[in-house]
Amino acid sequence: MRNLTKRLIVMLLAVVLVASLLPAAHAASSVKDFQDAIVETAMAYYYKGPLVQYDSTAMTAQSRLSHGESRISSGDPPEWAADDNTLFTVCSDFAYTVVYNACGYKLMDGSRNAITRKMAQDLDPATPGIVFYTGGATGKYDAEAAIESEKLLQPGDVVTYYNTNKGTGHSTVFVGDVLGDGKKYFCNSNGKKIDLKTGVDKIDSERNSLGGSVRLDDYSVLFYEKGAFAYVGDPNAVTGFSIIRPAQAAADKGLTLTDAAKTRLERRGLDVKRETSVKKYNSVQTGDTITVTLTLTNHGKADLKGVSVAESAPTGAAIVPAQLEGGLTASATGVTGKVDIPVDKTVTFSYNIATTAKQGETVTIPAGKVEGLSTRPLTFEVGGKQWSEANLAVFAETAKKADRSRFRSLERKGDLDFANAVYRELFGIELGLPAEMQTLRDTLETWTKIPGVSEKTFGGQMLYVKRDGDLDADALRLKKMMIPEHQAGWAVYVREDVNEIPDTLGAVGRAVELKEEFYQPGDIFFGYVHQSSTNRNVFEPDVFVYLGSKKAVGFIGDPSEVKFYSFDSSIGQLLREDVLFAMRPTLVIEDVNALVGSSKPLPFTDVTEADWFYTYVKDLYNDGTVNGMTATTFVPKGNLTYGQALKLIVCALGHGEQAPVDGGHWASGYLKFAQSKGWIADNVDLNGNVTRLAFCRIAAKAKNLTDHPDKNPFTDTFDADVLALYKAGVINGMTETTFEPDGLLTRAQISKIIHTLRGV
Repeated sequence: MRNLTKRLIVMLLAVVLVASLLPAAHAASSVKDFQDAIVETAMAYYYKGPLVQYDSTAMTAQSRLSHGESRISSGDPPEWAADDNTLFTVCSDFAYTVVYNACGYKLMDGSRNAITRKMAQDLDPATPGIVFYTGGATGKYDAEAAIESEKLLQPGDVVTYYNTNKGTGHSTVFVGDVLGDGKKYFCNSNGKKIDLKTGVDKIDSERNSLGGSVRLDDYSVLFYEKGAFAYVGDPNAVTGFSIIRPAQAAADKGLTLTDAAKTRLERRGLDVKRETSVKKYNSVQTGDTITVTLTLTNHGKADLKGVSVAESAPTGAAIVPAQLEGGLTASATGVTGKVDIPVDKTVTFSYNIATTAKQGETVTIPAGKVEGLSTRPLTFEVGGKQWSEANLAVFAETAKKADRSRFRSLERKGDLDFANAVYRELFGIELGLPAEMQTLRDTLETWTKIPGVSEKTFGGQMLYVKRDGDLDADALRLKKMMIPEHQAGWAVYVREDVNEIPDTLGAVGRAVELKEEFYQPGDIFFGYVHQSSTNRNVFEPDVFVYLGSKKAVGFIGDPSEVKFYSFDSSIGQLLREDVLFAMRPTLVIEDVNALVGSSKPLPFTDVTEADWFYTYVKDLYNDGTVNGMTATTFVPKGNLTYGQALKLIVCALGHGEQAPVDGGHWASGYLKFAQSKGWIADNVDLNGNVTRLAFCRIAAKAKNLTDHPDKNPFTDTFDADVLALYKAGVINGMTETTFEPDGLLTRAQISKIIHTLRGV
């Protein structure tokens, strides 16, 4: 018997030991836990102030551009709100999100824009968590009972009311005496007093200067102030009313608090914000140093001791090791440490990362942790180099010299050749945009009818970007040039799924909202004018290039309509477009230094800055039109052959290199091309020197120049092509009265002629 007792004791100890080694089962949270978590989560949004904005069905272009383009969802906790990522919400979405982030419980499935109506009118009273419900199709509204229900309120309850006749309603979260001042409050997102231009809410501004659209309002107004919209005792103002206790529903389902909710209960009042030094809409570049800043604020009633911080190492960049404020340490593997945050104080610290990713790759800063609160993951695509201030100044100075006549060779209506020409003629770079706007529209965008969207809203059409997998290489490159945040206007939509109804419907996002300050010199705009506002067709695009210093050059049809614009207010008001989208070529151009202000040094020992032809040779060399006779010599006094002359004209006018014909002379392809265009009729000795007269006859036909001066200045030629080039300012005489048609052209002379010829 004694041995049996010993064996039982040993077995019991073994069971206890094994049980101690097993992971503890997650006990379901209590109703009180959920209620406290909902209150703390609602207040976390409230403490964000103007970083959480109210916006209804559509976000205005100005609010998107000024405050960021995000809308609160179940995946966007308050910690994700920062200066570069403002959260937008409506009342019903706010209630849904608070509960979901605290409890992991969904108030309802489906569109959260319909929560207010659904919860106030179409709910089944038997739904888990319904404490009081009246009105709607399932019951007659009882004003007296609605007022009496106020006594049932507990912190964490969601209160919703609706007026069927007016189609209006409101959802709130009851947080009780959260401020400890003896009053009871509703925490709600209400935009009636918000000023989107300043980001300040008048109610909150008067009370505590926090601003924002998430407000604390005296709960008694909702029940007892007659004449107020929220007075639930007036059946003319409210036809449906409900109190939902999501804490009870979550407890009944056996759910547990989210990690973030646990932290908010343990570290009450902790407010976290993470942002970077990357300016909004600007490209990250290889070699950039990005500063990541964390701002931790204590809104609670007790000092926060030993708050843990853990930031993971980024991809596409490397953390610069350093000792940070408060004893935190930045190493190659991340940022770790603990900080103390006194009551009503803010602790801010920053660390740097150096970009190693190449163009087209991404830099990703993964989500970090402050206690159990997750910071927002950040991803940037590495683009082309941005212009320096010096280069921007050169760009603007170059643009000032632009003359309408430089673009008069553009004949196709409303196409991208104009944008190509601006870059080519002014800055010596080929963008490679498709020749026709139709190509861009067909390969990159689609006009389509959105199912379920009223024609009255915006004509029932939207512009949306196809998925990357559906785009060829050229269209994918164009998509990477687009600035999604800068798309606006009548119905522009840049998400990937046309069947997903966007948040930005309606006329409030018109291009009139887009300010000049959001753009950089070199940005390209494409505008459509809808036929409902003019007699023009919606598919007639206008093309504009922003030159800087409030100047833009636009092409709206034939060459006589090349115009220069000055913007004083907004792009939309200037251009009068119904639909406008923008592209930034520097996001994909590999070597922006070739554009302006900085070019490759000439390798030629026989060309100096003092030479009269230096500028012509430098520009033509930098854009690839001319090469040297050797790696280090240009031979400016050397004569030009027929083959060299034909290649210069063909390539300078943008027709590209021509392969030799059947393995013949290296320039035979250029001769064949010129003959096909009617520039030259006979075969010529491609190795022979070209005369001044012969060159002029080819060049004038290539540019289709036919105007003559009123008086012939030359005594030794009456040739029509020579006179046409003289009239256009391409050539001069060897003296004031002689042209010397049989003379030979030097490489220095041809550099000036080709440089000038391209601009006429």
